[in-house]
Amino acid sequence: MDTTPSELPHIVCLLRDSLPLEQDDVSVCFDPARFARKTNPAQEQAIDSQWRRQCRQNPRLFNGSKFRYAGLRWTGAPQLQLGLTSYREHIGTNCRAGQRLLQEAGAAVHGDRQAFLADPLGVGALLLTADNRLAFVRRALWTGEYPGRLDRPGGHAEPDDRAYLTGVLRDRDMGGRPTLEFVVSSMQVEIAHCPRPKLERIYNEGKHAEADESLGLVFLTRLELFSDSCVIRVPELDEVDAECPGGGQIETLAEVVNNPEVNAPEGADAATAEKSVEEAERERKAKLWEEMTPACRGSLMLLKQVQLKGFVFRF
Repeated sequence: MDTTPSELPHIVCLLRDSLPLEQDDVSVCFDPARFARKTNPAQEQAIDSQWRRQCRQNPRLFNGSKFRYAGLRWTGAPQLQLGLTSYREHIGTNCRAGQRLLQEAGAAVHGDRQAFLADPLGVGALLLTADNRLAFVRRALWTGEYPGRLDRPGGHAEPDDRAYLTGVLRDRDMGGRPTLEFVVSSMQVEIAHCPRPKLERIYNEGKHAEADESLGLVFLTRLELFSDSCVIRVPELDEVDAECPGGGQIETLAEVVNNPEVNAPEGADAATAEKSVEEAERERKAKLWEEMTPACRGSLMLLKQVQLKGFVFRF
């Protein structure tokens, strides 16, 4: 499967008055029978064949149970509708070459484009460090999805972690695979209280969960992402396919930059060599958008709208 990002994800914006949601703002309806993937014998045989083939090509793959995202119901507040699926089913449906045919069949037979797909629910989080950086990871080359691409950290949220939900993404290149997108600030998570060098040291120790699934860390400042002179242009939500099911407005976050060095004129005696290094670094970072996974791009677009309760982002 070609996993080169070709499309921005479909975005469901869950911000309320430009604020992300806290844990108590979201409910879950878990019903494995009601929200199960629709099946038929031919499809199950194709899933089994696809899984065996992928395991031969990549012996490090392993199966495991996952929550299946069946949709979002809005009754004054968002309710996640979840069933059960597996990584094996994900490989055999969302990641197969005929994923769009499965979506067309689901729409025709069940009135639901995702009926025949596994749609395991992923979790992604943009981590804001103590020295005002956004931390990204470079995906390992052996991974089954977007090898070598730039991504936000993902996995499973711990019950005691304090994270803010910004929206739901569906990756069109992965048959509409869903992810919940969060923002985690240095004010909420212990590891994020450390500056970039310490976080890099912790990462390089390789003791974190699934450490071999990424190759390294990449840090970007808000100025490089969201300022008037940004290196990477992050689109506005109203420029793309985005929904706001709560009935609120999708608003543009006003930029407040508290950095006296921004827009400061360069010294007349600045060395030509230094300018060349700066220009090369800017060009390198400008290309990072092309290297990001669709979910990483969508997560940044959601972050562009966010103002968290109780404190202001400092970048």
